[in-house]
Amino acid sequence: MSPLTIYKASAGSGKTFRLTLGYLELLFRDPMSYRHILAVTFTNKAASEMKSRILERLYKMSRLRDEETSQDIDLLVAATNLSRQEIITRAGELLVRILNDYSRFSVGTIDRFFQGVIRAFTREIGLPAGFSLELDRDRILGEAVDRMFMELGDDRELLDWMLRLAESRIEASKGWNFRNEIISLGQELFSESYQEVMLNMEPGPGRERLNEFMNGLSAFRESRRGEIRAIATATAAKMNGAGWAAEDFHLKARGPAGFFGKAVAGERYDLTTGQKAAMTDISKWISKNENNQGKIQFAETVLMPAITEIYEKVVFLNSATEISQNIFALGILGDISEKILEITDEKNLFLLSDASRFLKGLIGTNPAPFIYEKTGSFIDHIMLDEFQDTSVFQWENFRPLLEHTLSTGKENIVVGDVKQSIYRWRNSDWKILADVVGKSFGEHKITQLPLDENWRSNELLIRFNNTLFSTAPPIVRNIIDQSLDGALVTDDFKNRWAGLLDTAYKEVQQQIPQKSLGSQGYIRAEILHEEERKQQELALERIPAWIRELQDAGYEAGEIAILVRTNREGAEVADVLMSLVQEDDERSYNYNFVSNESLFLSHNTVVKFLVCLLKYLHNSQDELNNISLIYYHRLLFAAPSESPSNAL
Repeated sequence: MSPLTIYKASAGSGKTFRLTLGYLELLFRDPMSYRHILAVTFTNKAASEMKSRILERLYKMSRLRDEETSQDIDLLVAATNLSRQEIITRAGELLVRILNDYSRFSVGTIDRFFQGVIRAFTREIGLPAGFSLELDRDRILGEAVDRMFMELGDDRELLDWMLRLAESRIEASKGWNFRNEIISLGQELFSESYQEVMLNMEPGPGRERLNEFMNGLSAFRESRRGEIRAIATATAAKMNGAGWAAEDFHLKARGPAGFFGKAVAGERYDLTTGQKAAMTDISKWISKNENNQGKIQFAETVLMPAITEIYEKVVFLNSATEISQNIFALGILGDISEKILEITDEKNLFLLSDASRFLKGLIGTNPAPFIYEKTGSFIDHIMLDEFQDTSVFQWENFRPLLEHTLSTGKENIVVGDVKQSIYRWRNSDWKILADVVGKSFGEHKITQLPLDENWRSNELLIRFNNTLFSTAPPIVRNIIDQSLDGALVTDDFKNRWAGLLDTAYKEVQQQIPQKSLGSQGYIRAEILHEEERKQQELALERIPAWIRELQDAGYEAGEIAILVRTNREGAEVADVLMSLVQEDDERSYNYNFVSNESLFLSHNTVVKFLVCLLKYLHNSQDELNNISLIYYHRLLFAAPSESPSNAL
């Protein structure tokens, strides 16, 4: 094993198996190494699974009989040069040792590890002793915004900012009630990009500084408008001098030639999509049957360069306009931040989302080994699972520790798959795995290995995935290239993103294990070429037919899962299935399902029936309740009971 091995592991490729095997290899080489191995992943469930797998594999190896075979033992014999009997004996010893020293068995989540470091430095970072860890940052944010609104009467300057924000929203044809927008904006306080700026910005963006910035921004916008008018005036003069007018060109006053007159009059500064295309497309200026070479040459040498120069000014003008529309909300971020700090101080709380930022500040002023040793952990080996969901701050916090272990020649493992990056709402950055980590330790030997066999899926699904992920990247790349055409970005920027996409999907093909050859599977893909809402309606209409088709093919309800993107869509699907359960003519199919929504007591038919019954005993004259009572009674006695294991 090299000092750093990076496994690029697609779904079902056995990454947990590989990570567990790497852990076991270290254990069998040094029985006390479990005290100095840091294995981290992103969820409690994944951490618990990894712990269980390590202990389970040790237990099974320790109980192995002479005539039994074990893949684990064969792999460990090859990796450690120990004999089969030595592996079996040592497995039992390791199991007993770990169970009796379980607190030093460091397999957990990345958040839990950072919490331990933070608790070791409570005095240094000014945290009160015995603080409570707060996981629900949205609750604290909502409370902070409500407290800020309640205190508006005591802060005239803040009230003025709120009024200006409301006015700017009304001018932009938005509603004046912006509480939800303020809460949404407040989420930026927890983004690493914002925190990075604030860490390097002293003082913060107070209202006085923002007022100065707004004045400068207003002057900048007016200056750009003046430059656009000047270019348009000069171009219009050249057109008149050459004997041309906007009506002589394609689309006349509505076309790109007509833009110059509107800009001179101050009526319009932004360019339409067609006018932007006119920067490089002569057909936007000249009709198909035009044969006047003088007009064509004038468009190519005067008009096209002029509108390109104007577009460059327009980009900055639009950027300044967008900033000016949001600057009032930015001025309130400081107040929200102060209220959050006030609430956490009052309640002796520490937000989990702040852990990476605090740790980044600590590491910036101290050697990494000292930081981690102060927690009582002497780490020789690091194993990072689900690395595609690592954030920039988390990576910068782990990188010094990795550098330290690599410098001592210790072995480390990183496992991940950029295609499975799902924690972007928690600042995860897939580009770290795709590009950064492989280039960060150039002086050390790094091995990158793909785990290319899919042990989880049937043959048909593997082949479908191989086709999909081989076909999709070029299409996505073409869309990106088209969107960047004409944009003010460098070729290096375009090539970098194209290169990242190629890197992310370079080793996408999965091999079919021998055991899966000839296995069946079921795939049906439909692309609904409709508007988004219409697509959802069509999908809801087709769900019953899809379920019947699957059950006709022999699949049980418990083998069917319906995935949605939002809770709202999930509720809509649940409504459809609930209505199907009650239809008398659908008894041959099972539409019973289990979901988060269905587990609420308020959605349970029995509970609803009992509530209606109690209401009836209290007031038997309530006709609406009586109808509901009859309805739920009918449902309970008409619908067949199904076990939860046999539900969708």
